[in-house]
Amino acid sequence: MLIFLATLTLSSYSTTSYSESQDVITIAVPSNKSFTLSIDFKVLNYTTLESSLEISLSNKSVIKLYLNEHVITLLPGFYLFNNSKVASKELMLEAGKWYSIVINYNYTVNNLVICLKALNSSFISTDIRRVLTLFNQGLAFNGDNWFFTETTTICKLSRNLSKIIKCNFDPIPKSLKEEEYFHLGDLDYYNGLLVIPVEKTRYVKPAVIAIYDSDTLRFLNYSYTPQDHMPWIALDSNGYIYTSEYSPVTEINVYHVKQVGFGNYIEPIKVIKLKESLENIQGGVVVEDELLALTSDDGDHIYFINISTGDIIGKVRLPGLYEMEGIEYVKEGNKQFFYVLFNTQGLGKNVLYRYHLIDSGELLSLLNVSYKLPATIRIVYDNKSIILGNINIATPSPRGEVRPNYNYMLIVTLIIVIAIIITLILARKHK
Repeated sequence: MLIFLATLTLSSYSTTSYSESQDVITIAVPSNKSFTLSIDFKVLNYTTLESSLEISLSNKSVIKLYLNEHVITLLPGFYLFNNSKVASKELMLEAGKWYSIVINYNYTVNNLVICLKALNSSFISTDIRRVLTLFNQGLAFNGDNWFFTETTTICKLSRNLSKIIKCNFDPIPKSLKEEEYFHLGDLDYYNGLLVIPVEKTRYVKPAVIAIYDSDTLRFLNYSYTPQDHMPWIALDSNGYIYTSEYSPVTEINVYHVKQVGFGNYIEPIKVIKLKESLENIQGGVVVEDELLALTSDDGDHIYFINISTGDIIGKVRLPGLYEMEGIEYVKEGNKQFFYVLFNTQGLGKNVLYRYHLIDSGELLSLLNVSYKLPATIRIVYDNKSIILGNINIATPSPRGEVRPNYNYMLIVTLIIVIAIIITLILARKHK
């Protein structure tokens, strides 16, 4: 595990050292020189509306990092303001992880390039969308189309989510509605079929597994199960259906798509016992037939479960302001993406995050603008949502290499310590 100490590296060219007062730091930057400034920080918590970090380039220009869970007015990410918004990169970082803002300034052409460097491997979202309130329960993707469920609706969308192709506004058959079935959950796609959990009023057994045609969204067949709740369903490539109760979740029930008939009653083929109890499970998806990724509205997390053993092998903390709903896994080339749906409960459009894993040391481009920097840069940060780590400045050598600036305060401290040790040794000899 990497540990980053909160230290400041002083500049060899600066006559003014850093001034720090609670959550404000002022940095003197080199005049008439290109340089690279890196600011390490750890995300502690998400915020509601306010920015977590501000890097003031002048009285009028400032770079702001928003980790806001409230996304109705402003999406989270990095923004450069110069009276008004000049440029932005929308993204959401993972709480509990370390990152570095890397600012490269080219003095010759007054160009400012800002990147984000991951100091831990972490899940981040670089694609955040507001989607219709109609999409509030679950989602699935078949490679060509997206499918969303609302409590009593199924919709089919284009690949880029820009167009609604078809909706079924009355997907629960009359016979089931007469039995007080009313609620669709997080669905999944399998071989031309949509497999959807249907729950009963008061969430009492038997919950139903229903199957629909993915082309027409027409209801095909269903089976009763011994479950009370059934908030989510996920299928692997072999047609096995994974699902659970809502809370507490101590086991995963496994059925098979071939069991589902016309109103028959089915029992799980297998039960996976979890090594830990989970709460408020809302969505699930199978990852490469090896893992289950479950969304939990417990504050909020994605839990990764080994299907073979029931071990919880990892979790990711996500924003928790809205109700976390369904999840979908999509692989594009060698990249893995997790789409997570949040229900704003009528506060505005719902939110769809696309998360992916970035490796430690990986760089993401944020902003690239023309700008003339002043002599000082001021950093203001919210110490409840982030903490700062190392702050370093490096300048190019005459050969074009990056030359780090040495911490002269540290050198002076070492010299003093050595001098004290030598003085003590000499004093003992004279005794």
